[in-house]
Amino acid sequence: MASISFSFRHYALWLILLLSVTYVVFGLLAYHQYETAKQAIQDSEQQIAASELEATIHHTMAILQEEAERLTQWDELYQQLHSPTHFPYWYTHRIRGNAELHTYFEDLMVYDAEGRALAVSEDSRLPRSVGEEGVLDRYLPDGKDARVILVRPLRRTGATKVEGYLALSTRLLPNIRQRHLFNKIAPQSLYFVLQEPTTRVADLVAAARFDLRQTFAMQVMDELLLRLILLLGVLVLLPTMALMYFFMHMVGRNVQHVLEVVAALRTGDGTHLSASEEGVLKIRELEMAEQSLLDYHRELSQMNDALDEKNRELWNLAHLDALTGAQNRRAFEHFWNTLQSLAERDQRSMRLMLCDVNHFKAINDTYGHDVGDAVLQAIVRCLQRALRRGEQLFRLGGDEFVCVLLDCDDRQAMAVAARCAREVSRYPFREELGIKEPVRLSIGISPATEDPNTPLNVLLRQADVAMYHSKRPSTGAITIYRESLDSEAGAVFSSSANEAVYRAIEKGEGLCLYYQPVRNLDDECISYYEALLRIHHGDEVLMPADILPVVESRRLERELDQAVMNELLQALYMGVIPAGTGVSINLSASSISGSGIVSALEPFRPFLSDIRIVIEVTETALITRMEEASSNLLHLRNQGFLVALDDFGSGYSSLRYLTTMPVDIVKFDVSLIRALDQEAQFRLVSRLVDFIGDTGQRTVAEGVEDEQTLRRVRAAGFACMQGFLAGRPQPLRPHRVSEKSESADVPRGAA
Repeated sequence: MASISFSFRHYALWLILLLSVTYVVFGLLAYHQYETAKQAIQDSEQQIAASELEATIHHTMAILQEEAERLTQWDELYQQLHSPTHFPYWYTHRIRGNAELHTYFEDLMVYDAEGRALAVSEDSRLPRSVGEEGVLDRYLPDGKDARVILVRPLRRTGATKVEGYLALSTRLLPNIRQRHLFNKIAPQSLYFVLQEPTTRVADLVAAARFDLRQTFAMQVMDELLLRLILLLGVLVLLPTMALMYFFMHMVGRNVQHVLEVVAALRTGDGTHLSASEEGVLKIRELEMAEQSLLDYHRELSQMNDALDEKNRELWNLAHLDALTGAQNRRAFEHFWNTLQSLAERDQRSMRLMLCDVNHFKAINDTYGHDVGDAVLQAIVRCLQRALRRGEQLFRLGGDEFVCVLLDCDDRQAMAVAARCAREVSRYPFREELGIKEPVRLSIGISPATEDPNTPLNVLLRQADVAMYHSKRPSTGAITIYRESLDSEAGAVFSSSANEAVYRAIEKGEGLCLYYQPVRNLDDECISYYEALLRIHHGDEVLMPADILPVVESRRLERELDQAVMNELLQALYMGVIPAGTGVSINLSASSISGSGIVSALEPFRPFLSDIRIVIEVTETALITRMEEASSNLLHLRNQGFLVALDDFGSGYSSLRYLTTMPVDIVKFDVSLIRALDQEAQFRLVSRLVDFIGDTGQRTVAEGVEDEQTLRRVRAAGFACMQGFLAGRPQPLRPHRVSEKSESADVPRGAA
């Protein structure tokens, strides 16, 4: 049987028409049912409300009539009948201001036995005379209200003689609203459209106009209708829109695409092909397109597209850093090889600029890897802005970046490096990433070379040596390599020195402590000793300047601190530190802010009764987790340890550390002490010493090496001094074996 085919537009039109008719029919039926039910309820409510209003009017009139009868026995009315000349005065002072009367009535008039008013008031709505026919209750139009006129004969109780008449006037609506609550009627909507005076209550009821209260049932019905309309919209309109989108957009787009492919194939430009889908109802345009499509062209185009995409992905993976978007190490090596081949024909000077982020591991550990990644991305943007046009930035790995500087002398190289450092220092890391500490770069620059055969690893090593030299506190952030740096940084790049540091940390081999005294200036007695690290390596002694670059480059700060603490604990057990003095130990920022520092110092607590143990915090170190560090130091102080702030005035944020961390001793950096011969510097340091002394903290002057400096230190008000004049660092011999060793396990190597 031959299949019937139609255009997709016909299918879409029929479906839309069918669904629209269905929606309209259901909507009309629902609306009709709702209106019928709502009208029936409103009619019933209207009848109940009319009955309620009639009962309310009758009840209100009964109250007014009862109050009118009570007033007919008021003695003052009869007094006015006997002395009518006093009535105006009595009316003005007794009736106008009578609050009790005005609770029910607005006006009152007294008439004599012939029905004449005792006085005439221009603003009174009451009649000037009444007769026998007037002794009735009347209702007069009064705007949107009805005025009630009550006329009652005045006769005393038990008497038959009528001495006069009493007329009372009031408005009906205030009395109704004041004394009645409606169930069905909205009180504020009630009003009367009385056309002429009447004496019948039924006429009042007929003249009443009001709105019904909004009942819960009506609200429910309104909500049901709304839900029904929404339901119909969901069940009908949304599918209708979906079908319209499908037929008019999806199918129509595909049909148009197929027709374009057919036209392209006919012209020989068939690069994009798509097969039509099989279905029960086929579209005429797709049937026409299927006759013209060639499977070979389609498959070949798909294979070419896939191959191009894979090539692009492979190139990006091979040459771009996925995190920062900078070019990676592979791209750097390829660029260097290309540069060398070009340099063989065109002699150009080349040098490397190596950039490293200071304390990046601490930032990464403190704020999380997401923030660390954001820091690297921000630094790449800063460096790319600072580089000269045509210069490319490469990420070697971690937080190290390199750039090749062409035709650049020392002055120009320093200028480029300075721009890089300045861009990074200006970036709002605190505002955008929440990093409280400064993010800075250490930059090393290799010397310029015009030899295209210079090995890349040589230039990288030279830039690396210069970069690590820039990390030292006493140097600037930018260093150009010179041969003298090799001897200064030999410990970092000498494999034998590296091995010595590793063995000292892991096994304690060669690790020893030298002790330099800190003396009181008042009596020159030793207050405590500072334990200084040394590593014996063959015939050499590695100093902290040789050890710390290795430790920092390999992130071994905590491990080194633990090895030093073990060595110092062994010395305490051997009685190296005299009783009555003390010893200080320098700890890194990562150890101080770490969770295990309190437990690591627990073995030292038995010695606190005989000697002072001081924890020195180096002010040149960047402490990122300030809250944890302060908490740990406060806990240690509560146990009896002392805390000293070392190298005060030379690092990141002197006053911040001083005001945030619990500190007992402040050690002024040697740079401040050497400047005491300058009058302005002397006054500044003296003020600082006085200020710190007033807070109860002891001050120590570092680097005191001659008598002249000592005199200035005394004049500045320091409490203690440290330096070659006080004593050189040297090993100490045991004075006695500590009694603590008899009751505690001696650490490794102590016996």
